[in-house]
Amino acid sequence: QRGQHRSQMQAISMAMRNKRATFEKIIKMIDQMVDLLKSEEGTDIKKKEYCNKEIGTSENQVKALTLEASDMQKAIEEGKTKLAAISEEVSALAEGITDLDGQVKESTRQRKEEHAEFVEKLSLNAATQDLLALAKNLLNKFYNPKVYEDPQPAEEPFFVQVAASKRKQMPGKPPNADIISASYDKKAGGGGKVIDMIDQLSKDVTKETSESQADEKAAQTSYEEAIEEAAAKRAVDARSIAEKEAVKAELETRLRKMIKGKKVKTKEASGLTKYLQALHSECDWILANFDARLEARDAEVKSLRDAKAVLSGGDYSLQQRGSTSQVSRPPARHLRRLS
Repeated sequence: QRGQHRSQMQAISMAMRNKRATFEKIIKMIDQMVDLLKSEEGTDIKKKEYCNKEIGTSENQVKALTLEASDMQKAIEEGKTKLAAISEEVSALAEGITDLDGQVKESTRQRKEEHAEFVEKLSLNAATQDLLALAKNLLNKFYNPKVYEDPQPAEEPFFVQVAASKRKQMPGKPPNADIISASYDKKAGGGGKVIDMIDQLSKDVTKETSESQADEKAAQTSYEEAIEEAAAKRAVDARSIAEKEAVKAELETRLRKMIKGKKVKTKEASGLTKYLQALHSECDWILANFDARLEARDAEVKSLRDAKAVLSGGDYSLQQRGSTSQVSRPPARHLRRLS
């Protein structure tokens, strides 16, 4: 634009120095110069409006995108924290289920051992009762023949077999039973005391058996209740794990989307920042010097119009005279201000 102004001013100066040039031609050139300055002024105004609008819009967009990216980053951090907490909860629940299964297995093993001991003890008590009943019956044969029950022929009890085996191993002849019975006084009362002792032992064994049965029943009931509670807790924990795994999967999906969205927003903000830098490179000088250029241009237009007025007045006086005399040039100071 400065080069174009300089060319226009040089053309006007040459026309002024050319004696054959008329004022009308010079005035026309001044009008063209004024039109050029006005056109440039309109271009600068449009440029200013464009720059202000684009810079303002771009800055707002960069701020919005930066804020969105920052909010997404906060949401991502919160999501990662929640994801870590859910993962820990799932691990704790899974570990609890494993421990619970181990406890159930150990309880079952102990219950089997206790039940086996109970069955063995029950069998031993039954054998003891049979043995006591047999001993009592044999004593009754000697002391109370009326209540003696003749046993059914069967294999001799184990303890009888053992006693017989020991007698065979003893040297000499066995003592005569008649001599023993004759020498033992039935009225001494020793047999009754022994029978009473056997009865007491039988009662003790019966009581012990009843207590063992009660303990077994209580232990089995407690075991079954514990197993039911463990099964219920395991089901609740397993359901909780499934629910938390679903939440975890959803949260992971949201995190992936947020991370991807943040990358997009950051990329958009970066692109707009570069565009904004280019706008500043293009517009900063115009915006900074707009008022000064406007004032300078107005002053230049005023000078041109003043020169035009002088030239127009000189041309009118020449027409009034109708003479061919030379016309003095307009004041050069107006034109020099335009160069």
